[in-house]
Amino acid sequence: MTELTPGNYRREVELSREPVLICVHDTGAMPPAELEGLCKPRLKCCALDAGRYEEMAKSLRILGLPTAIVLEGGRITQRIRGERSVRELARILDLD
Repeated sequence: MTELTPGNYRREVELSREPVLICVHDTGAMPPAELEGLCKPRLKCCALDAGRYEEMAKSLRILGLPTAIVLEGGRITQRIRGERSVRELARILDLD
């Protein structure tokens, strides 16, 4: 899972040809690795450490953690707030 930073956000998200799932988490609480496998090939899966990159999280209007958002063409198309199992996320995102 690609960890987003100010240095790679544009390349990984804004210029992506495929929809991007960003799992916004607190420092030390990375999203489950198996989520990336479920996302492929429909979504590119990235993670954002909101504690480390607070300004990036604010720009995405993250109000609580964890939050998962889907962006298509640089625009947020879906927002999922709160702790969810990998299976539940897959169901919500229609990946299973």
